[in-house]
Amino acid sequence: MNILKEYTWDYIKRNKRSSLGIMIAILMASILINMAGLYSYNAWKHRIHTIVTEEGNWHGELYDETLGVNLDYVKAYASVEEVMVKGQWYISKIDDERRPYLIMRDADKAYWDSMGEKNGIIDGTVPSKRNEIVVSKQFTERYPEYKVGDYITLPVGERLNEGENLDPVSPYIEGEIFKFQKEVAYRIVGILDIETPSTVPGFTGIGYLEHEDILPEDKLTVYIRFKNIRDTYKELPKIAEGIGYQKDEYGNYLLRYNSGLLASYLVFPKTNRVMHIGDFEKPISILMLAVVLVSLFVFIIHNAFEVSMYQRKKQLGMFKSIGATPKQIKNSIIFEAVVLSVVPMVLGSLLSDLLMRLFMQQSNKVNQLLKLKVMAYETNLVVMLITNGLVFLTAWLSSYIPSLKVSKKMPIEILKGEQEVSRLSKKKKPVKLKKLDRKNTNTSKTTQNIYLEIAANNFKAHKKTFRTSIISLTLSLFIVMCFLTGIASGNLVNDIYFEDEAKNSITLNILDGNPVSEEIEKALENHKYIKDYMQKSVGAGSIYISKDKESKAFKEIGGLKEAAKRNWALKREDQYRVGVRLVGLDDRSFKAYCSELGIDWKDYYDVNQPKAIIYNQIEDWVHSTNRNIVTIPFLKLSKGESLLVSEKTYDSDIGNYAGEIVIGEITNQSPSLSIRASKCALIQIMPLSIYQSVIGNWEVEKEIRSMQVRVQIEVDEWEHIVGVADEIKAICDRIYGSGDYEISNIVKKKQDDKIEKDFGRFQTLFLAGIFMVIGMSNAFSTVYTNLRQRSREFSILRSIGISRKGINKLLVMEASRFAIKPILYATACEIVWMGALIKIDESSWSEFIGYIPIGIFILFIMLLIMIVVTAYLIGSYQIRRQNIVEAIKDETI
Repeated sequence: MNILKEYTWDYIKRNKRSSLGIMIAILMASILINMAGLYSYNAWKHRIHTIVTEEGNWHGELYDETLGVNLDYVKAYASVEEVMVKGQWYISKIDDERRPYLIMRDADKAYWDSMGEKNGIIDGTVPSKRNEIVVSKQFTERYPEYKVGDYITLPVGERLNEGENLDPVSPYIEGEIFKFQKEVAYRIVGILDIETPSTVPGFTGIGYLEHEDILPEDKLTVYIRFKNIRDTYKELPKIAEGIGYQKDEYGNYLLRYNSGLLASYLVFPKTNRVMHIGDFEKPISILMLAVVLVSLFVFIIHNAFEVSMYQRKKQLGMFKSIGATPKQIKNSIIFEAVVLSVVPMVLGSLLSDLLMRLFMQQSNKVNQLLKLKVMAYETNLVVMLITNGLVFLTAWLSSYIPSLKVSKKMPIEILKGEQEVSRLSKKKKPVKLKKLDRKNTNTSKTTQNIYLEIAANNFKAHKKTFRTSIISLTLSLFIVMCFLTGIASGNLVNDIYFEDEAKNSITLNILDGNPVSEEIEKALENHKYIKDYMQKSVGAGSIYISKDKESKAFKEIGGLKEAAKRNWALKREDQYRVGVRLVGLDDRSFKAYCSELGIDWKDYYDVNQPKAIIYNQIEDWVHSTNRNIVTIPFLKLSKGESLLVSEKTYDSDIGNYAGEIVIGEITNQSPSLSIRASKCALIQIMPLSIYQSVIGNWEVEKEIRSMQVRVQIEVDEWEHIVGVADEIKAICDRIYGSGDYEISNIVKKKQDDKIEKDFGRFQTLFLAGIFMVIGMSNAFSTVYTNLRQRSREFSILRSIGISRKGINKLLVMEASRFAIKPILYATACEIVWMGALIKIDESSWSEFIGYIPIGIFILFIMLLIMIVVTAYLIGSYQIRRQNIVEAIKDETI
């Protein structure tokens, strides 16, 4: 070990206070960086685990039917790592009037190993042999005599209607027959936690598939995992092309991607979507916080090393004067950083792991309340090595910057150092001291001016030391404000959109393809707490129109040509296919709507000649924002005109029915309980009975899907919502089977939101508290060390007659400057940050201010002031205890 390293080691041991200050700064950085790394890693793993658990470990799906003859081509494709296969559907007949079939398909071993169904097994295990099956819990609820491990022998066959095969999963058709093929003995090995509506005429089962049992004509569903996940969006279309898939009318193959999993690995498709500033709120927030956080660490640790260098500047100057090279000087300071980093890095790793475990425990309590998946926590060695490497790099950089400055200075510059004695400003005329006259009222004012002048010059003389601490303290306070303001912004946005949904106090979805039962209608009509309700069914169709039908406003934003570029319309020769949304309203709601428009509802009940009210508005995609949706007229239409509405929205749709619908009225006013303008679709509103007669001509599966009814219910008072919802649910339980209805209420949603908000506040305060501890500990260390170093300066002031009371006044003035400046700077930055969030959220200052946690801001500001005052009190106490003669002694060469 050379002499400089020996000196540095000896200096570290002798100057324990200075060394401890640096170690504390590095420890704080180590804790926070390690926590950030561990949290990010575990959150990333939890997201991937959740996606894989629920959706499966796959990258892309050949969503169209893949014939068995093409399976070998897919398996042999060079970039494919694993292929997961589900066989074609088949049925077994059971003795049940409502669900007469057990509808099944088999899955291979890779599928059971990789996909989400295995995690939905609530009893038993996955199939591993031929004729082993798992069945839905609806089956065991209907037939409780069957348990896991039991055998059941069923006839397997086909569904026929008028001699034609029906798809196993298509809705039941009156008069269909079952064609027996064979009898199979199945062994039930598991129960699946899934439900299907009764529109599917059977219970669900999944078996085991051997690839050698696959026939060339079998229609398979194939999932693929690629060797390189980044190849997914490039390779999957090539495979589709290779097995003969045909592109749709928009030039795309029918494919599906596990986009959530792909996005977790930063794999995204190319898109032409127009981005709004709101889309960048999260990355902007993360980037800004990262910059502030890194800056905070640099300032804190850099400041600690500046203090250390100031204490031994004479020794470094002497070493340089006797021949030490700039590199040796730098190495000496960097060696100090290396030595002092070891213990904080080890201790920081242990403490960060402990804090993260406590943090995860609280997180999982909230997850359990919200019935979300518990977030597993693990300490990853690689992550810890990376984060500790970042800590070491931060410490090294923080020591390298001041060491570089010192190494470039001449020895005499280092030995001279900074002038320690405060001077009066040269720009101001010195105050002339007069003989004090106790009767003179100006004496106290003159004395006060002297103290102010001395305090100001003291602050200027040590501005470098104070500047670093003020910046780090400002950053600490600003990070707290930034976090809390970010949470406030999220709460504001939730409430903004909550206001739009608040009228729909309860939402009931009837999924069985039948009209709402009379019992439910009576309950809705007669309930004393229900203020309003609306039954609504929506079916998707299409019409063909020419460009001369564009409204002027629609043409100005690009019209049909632009819509076609965005795949919202399809050009065919000289016409464009655009979407139609048929909306059926219950009689009560439709009549109320007609009354609002001032038209006669009786004109809309002709079954032979359907007539609709046209809501001729679409979203102005150029001028709309996330909050403020601007609508414009869509088409040039006239009353009495007929539109030929087709059920076919895509070329691949099975149905071909098209019927004329007469335009009865054209309006820009939608029904009261929210029917929103779409991007490029014409909305046609009619009575529910007429709507049902129109879609009754559609292909049977699409008809049943379009028959689903959404009931939007508005309750008069908030406190009655839960009770009304419970009453409606009790009626539905009596009428419908599992899977045939869904019900939700805004109170439950709000309660869940509150739990999430409270937890978000806990997270924010937890992290903000750590930042404040770091900043305040640095401020305390800086103030205390600075006062200790300036003991000679204060002793000189005492020697020229300034009393202890006067010294205290100087310290109070200095402390005020030191505490107030970070508050002012952080507040200014916070106002800018709030302005940015208001712009992103599309809110206003008056809205935003109500969500700012001003009380917490004040609490942290008071803590900051208390820390600074405490540091000055301790420092001033030690100054008063010192012997003036001993303190004034100077060792400068």
